Amino acid sequence: VFGTEPGIRLVGRTKFHLIQSSSLDNPHNPDGYVDDILATHSKADAKRVVEGTFGFTAEGPPVYPTFRAEWHVGMPSHRADLPLLRGWDFGFRHPAVTFHQLHTCRAGQLHWDILAELDGQQTETERFAPEVIALTHQLFPDVPVTLVVDCGDAAGAAVSERGPGPIIRLQTAMGLSFRWRKLYNVDPGRDLIRDFLCK
Repeated sequence: VFGTEPGIRLVGRTKFHLIQSSSLDNPHNPDGYVDDILATHSKADAKRVVEGTFGFTAEGPPVYPTFRAEWHVGMPSHRADLPLLRGWDFGFRHPAVTFHQLHTCRAGQLHWDILAELDGQQTETERFAPEVIALTHQLFPDVPVTLVVDCGDAAGAAVSERGPGPIIRLQTAMGLSFRWRKLYNVDPGRDLIRDFLCK
């Protein structure tokens, strides 16, 4: 939503102003503040805290070294005749959903389009679900409900001391039908994503 460059963006009727600032510009820093940060933090953290670089910068080699913004970032359009996959992440009081479609082009290559995302900050999954459904109708009004597929982590279907997981609760409360399976090895999925990024 915010983009990667400081400035103002209009998304729908909502205006977002992305501000980037550096601790070096703060005239009220106590003596030695920046030196202390540089001495006690990693280079990645110091870059974020001192220089104002956005987000978390992990050290070490990237998980997906083949990612290139010029290849992989854009505004793909959806198709009404293909399944729309909603991938749910049931983070504790911070659920999120991404919207996907897969299709084969004329050259026979499989394409994976990540069409949209929705971030539910500081909310429960049951309160977040109506927002997901509303955004689905707003962005993909021509995709039949029968082609919408909800997917989630197998942990969401578990029952714990706190009761049934979010997959079970959403199936009961909202009639959503999830597809999920237990994964004992993340490597095949990671390798599949790497393969997609290469192609």
